Amino acid sequence: MSKRELKQGQRDFARGLTLQKAGKSAEAFDAFDSAAGVVPRNLEYATVREVIRLKLVYDHVQKGNS
Repeated sequence: MSKRELKQGQRDFARGLTLQKAGKSAEAFDAFDSAAGVVPRNLEYATVREVIRLKLVYDHVQKGNS
């Protein structure tokens, strides 16, 4: 893994955090997914991606139950 890839993963992860704070979960998921794809050994990136995935599924189910 190159330094360039590590920096790209960090940028994607930071962008995901910013989007999540702004309430844009779908876009945040894409950023976290990208970060986890670039740096697959980083467990934090993968864990946060999965937490956001679960939130998206939960929100979708809640809309369906309304």
